[in-house]
Amino acid sequence: MPKKITSHKNLSIRWRTDANCFQLDLRTIGGKRENFDTKVEASQHAKEMFEIFESGKLATKIKPWTVEKGIAQYLEHSKRRSEDPDSDYSPSSLTNQRCHLNNCTTSLLLTVWHWPRRTWPTLMSILLNRTSSPP
Repeated sequence: MPKKITSHKNLSIRWRTDANCFQLDLRTIGGKRENFDTKVEASQHAKEMFEIFESGKLATKIKPWTVEKGIAQYLEHSKRRSEDPDSDYSPSSLTNQRCHLNNCTTSLLLTVWHWPRRTWPTLMSILLNRTSSPP
């Protein structure tokens, strides 16, 4: 039978000689093993994580994500990669990626054809504005 966790003191903190650090084991409350330089830091983190576990609130805040933001970040990464002289990724590859993403968005428009008509104007304006000017 698993150990009942009633306090942050029930969470295991041990010294790891191979890593030269203290390791806090949060697996019993749904976390992972985390390393700290001092036992005080590990104990403080254990208190914080136990409070989150006990109250049932989310440990990490989930930020909203959009397709446009994902595409913009991907193209930004691709641009940095094309500017790297050691990379085999050239500026023409970046242009190909932009064209490919625009084509994917256009094919999404064709898929949307089967959606209810009331959603068309909003969705079409969003997608057409995004594809008309490359980032």
